[in-house]
Amino acid sequence: MAPTPKDPIALVLSSIASGAAAGAATMTIGIVILRVASLAQTEGTANFMVLSIATLAGAVTAAATSWHLTSSINDTLRRGVTSAIATMLGFVVAAVSAPVDMFGGLVGLLIFLALLSAAAVVSFRGALSCVE
Repeated sequence: MAPTPKDPIALVLSSIASGAAAGAATMTIGIVILRVASLAQTEGTANFMVLSIATLAGAVTAAATSWHLTSSINDTLRRGVTSAIATMLGFVVAAVSAPVDMFGGLVGLLIFLALLSAAAVVSFRGALSCVE
């Protein structure tokens, strides 16, 4: 028998937060790699590939995290919409890394990455506590 959510609204909101934070953290890792590679003066094609792979990995991470956390919801459409919202919100949060990079450089990006990782862990644990 599948577990049932104690509070479905809290489960959905925390799974969206966890997915968005995990996806944005994955995309920020790509930007950190790009920043380190730019210090080594690599060519533009490699930089494009790093950003493309990081963006795709971030989208998949956001959707998969949210999908996994909402496994106790029996409606596939609701789980899919939750995953899509988490993915889109992950893109919005990851866009904050551009001004962080501009004003804080590599150190700012690493601090931002640590904050995103902490937010992902806290909201993941919150989502798990919403399931019996």
